[in-house]
Amino acid sequence: MINKQFVESLFDVTGKAAVITGATGALGKAIAVGYGLAGMKVFVTGRSDDKCQTLCRELAAQDIECGYSVGDPAVEADVIKVVKDAVAKFGEINVLVTAAGCNKPQPIIEQGLAEWQRIMSSDVQGTWLFCKYVGQQMIVQGKGGKVILVSSARSKNGMAGYTGYCTAKAGIDLMAHSGL
Repeated sequence: MINKQFVESLFDVTGKAAVITGATGALGKAIAVGYGLAGMKVFVTGRSDDKCQTLCRELAAQDIECGYSVGDPAVEADVIKVVKDAVAKFGEINVLVTAAGCNKPQPIIEQGLAEWQRIMSSDVQGTWLFCKYVGQQMIVQGKGGKVILVSSARSKNGMAGYTGYCTAKAGIDLMAHSGL
């Protein structure tokens, strides 16, 4: 017979610290709330100071410990700052969730190179940068950690007008398969 307390201990996240990118979006916010309600300390990041502040107030109103730092996931200096701020706030990072991303649906023949690059930078480069710097922090901590890369069914099943988005999500899938 399996011991219930042992099983519960395997899934206990109480007191662990998570960094959630794209937390000002619907999916990132839901993850932040869910983790917080499960007992995690959540450090959220996004491009909008107002949205990050609002989210932390909402989380605090639910007795969820929260911190935030504003930054663009595609800018290396911003990512480094977010990681440093998260460690300063909670002392460590146990979980990374990369929910940041963007899209502008349009046919490929109408999509400009700048828009393509914006999607690739935010989705793929941003994910890579956070994995790199949070991964380095987790190694320094010496306790391992969890990295959750948010992708989409569109990574395998394209959709007309979603060339940049589908390609970016496929890149994130392959990044995960590469073993980080």
